Amino acid sequence: MIDLRAKDEIKAIIKDEGHNLYSINYIFEDGEEIMQVNIINKENPLNLDECVKITKLIEPIFETYGINEHYRIEVGSAGIERSIKDMEQWKFNIGDNVKIKLEKKSIKAKLLAVEENYVLVNKNGKEEEIQFGDILKARTYFV
Repeated sequence: MIDLRAKDEIKAIIKDEGHNLYSINYIFEDGEEIMQVNIINKENPLNLDECVKITKLIEPIFETYGINEHYRIEVGSAGIERSIKDMEQWKFNIGDNVKIKLEKKSIKAKLLAVEENYVLVNKNGKEEEIQFGDILKARTYFV
C-alpha cells in the first residue's frame, strides 16, 4: 500500500498538470510487480506525451518513499469503463452510467448524486436510492 503522503504528493502533481488521480492499483503480471497510476480528465483526455511527462514528475516521489525498488510504475488513463471503490471515485463519476452489482441483481443506471450512506441513480426515468452497504461491486460503463 502506498504511503498517504506519497499519494497526496502524486495527486497534487497530477492536478497541477490539469488532470485527476483516479486510482493507484497494484498488480502482479508476468512475474513483475506493477503499480498502476490511473489518471482521468473528463474534459481533456490524457495522451501518451502527458503520461510520459507525469511519470517523470512523480518518479522522484516513488524514490523518496522507496517504492521504485519494488514496483514498475505505469501511468495511464483510467479508461472509459472503470471500477468505483471509494467515496471520491463515486463523486467523480456523478453524471456517468454505472453498473451496480447487488446481492441478487445488477442495476444499470445514471449516477445522479452521492450521499453519505447511499447513491441516487436514475434507472429508466425513475430515481432510486441504493445504500452503500448493499453494493457488492460497481463500475462505470460505456453505452
